Amino acid sequence: MEACFPKLDARPRVAELAWPDGTTAVVPQYQHVTRLPHDLAHYAVDAVLRPRWGFWELAARKAPFSNVTPSRPWPRERQEWFARVVRDHRDEMVEAERLTGLLSGQASSWEAARRALHSAWTDRPGNPRPDLTRERYRQMLELHEALTRAWATLPLGGRLCVAWPPTAPGLRGPNSP
Repeated sequence: MEACFPKLDARPRVAELAWPDGTTAVVPQYQHVTRLPHDLAHYAVDAVLRPRWGFWELAARKAPFSNVTPSRPWPRERQEWFARVVRDHRDEMVEAERLTGLLSGQASSWEAARRALHSAWTDRPGNPRPDLTRERYRQMLELHEALTRAWATLPLGGRLCVAWPPTAPGLRGPNSP
């Protein structure tokens, strides 16, 4: 899957998702144009920690999130599958959503990030806590900083694109097709 984030000053702003089979969708982006899009902050965390029920893993599997508008209606089987995922893994999905806090002021160091992860993540069968080593935390921060720099230098009208699963270097821009 590829996701492109156009840097536009007008609203509505949407990220564009495209899967290899030709399916496309859009996802609204609400933050100010000068701020890194929320879903790209998730990318920095999900690319390193790979939470099984995180946004990027689910989006790559064409999860019909309520805020994702596909180019053609989601098949009923996909909707039924996602209803089961939400029913069975809602807590893990919420935990994965909170992981972006590891990159913000909530976690000013690796030790603080580990404490935040341990306080936010529930150990239950089938939901292993991601292993946050000092190296993985550094990788998350570096990717987040690279995305933030790329977004900051992207001219209005440009697009920042990323692939999932991540590939090195993982992002394209500033005017990626």
